[in-house]
Amino acid sequence: MPEFDINLTTLLAIWMGAAVLMVPLLALAVRLAIVPTLEAVARLRQAERDARRDGIAADRLARMEAEILELTRAVRELEAEKAVSFHA
Repeated sequence: MPEFDINLTTLLAIWMGAAVLMVPLLALAVRLAIVPTLEAVARLRQAERDARRDGIAADRLARMEAEILELTRAVRELEAEKAVSFHA
């Protein structure tokens, strides 16, 4: 069986050198992965807020339209009553 002569100091130096290089590269890779994800989440939340606001605006508009129709109907009834009482 062959014997391997392993110098632990050299092995540790290589491992530490690789770690020194890998930590910034890993941090850069994580940043490049997280930033687009966070931006996508922010856009999704903004879209949800916009949709909710649009829904509220649509509800308000529908209520206003119903109120205008009711007021128009009331005015027509008053005009009809005025015409009947004026001719009588």
